[in-house]
Amino acid sequence: MADEVTREQLLRTMPSKLHNNITDEFVDSLNRAVKDPNFRHVYKENLLSYTNVLQDGRFKIQQYVDAVRFVSHKLLGDLDVVAYTKTFPERYQRLKDEGADDKTISSYVSAYKKTQLVVKIFEQSMMPTHVINMDVYQEAVNVQRSIMMNEKASFKVRSDAANSLMTQLKSPDKAAIEVDMTAHSSVIDDYEKAMKMMVQRQLELIKGGADVQRIANSEIKIINPEDGKADV
Repeated sequence: MADEVTREQLLRTMPSKLHNNITDEFVDSLNRAVKDPNFRHVYKENLLSYTNVLQDGRFKIQQYVDAVRFVSHKLLGDLDVVAYTKTFPERYQRLKDEGADDKTISSYVSAYKKTQLVVKIFEQSMMPTHVINMDVYQEAVNVQRSIMMNEKASFKVRSDAANSLMTQLKSPDKAAIEVDMTAHSSVIDDYEKAMKMMVQRQLELIKGGADVQRIANSEIKIINPEDGKADV
């Protein structure tokens, strides 16, 4: 199936010290554990995206795939107990067979949700995709540049690579600096304060290496504390 994870994909994204654990049998069991085709795509994407949490070598690969499955169910809106049951159906059934009540099961689920690995994966899931995959983006840029510079390639291929780079590396036309105004004052006072705060923010951005032209074209946004909306 197209959404099933492959051994090659895992080898490409997992730390090298875990490669010996990524056998064909492991991959088969991984795919068999996911029955829902709608969930399979989400799980695969997350499985290949959050491998940064494995870099320090503290977690086993089975712990990782289980934690990603749990977090994936949570991100799709499942309650904690439901996500836990889907991730560990046998473990959940054993608790029920042993006579554990809902409160006891909830305590086990809460403890699992607070484990370091699950917390780390939740933190990864909150990061924008382009940040998580920054290294992949840079690799793609390098490939496009090598194609553009390859004199043996056709003119069209080199031109397409150049256009791709210009599109991807283009600086934003305008930056928006949001200023949170919490004081209940007049509109004129708000803008006067906002201008002062924006100038200060511009200086900070420039000192931090931001593009001067982009900062010069920035908009000013005043955040209304009552409704959270920005006034430009």
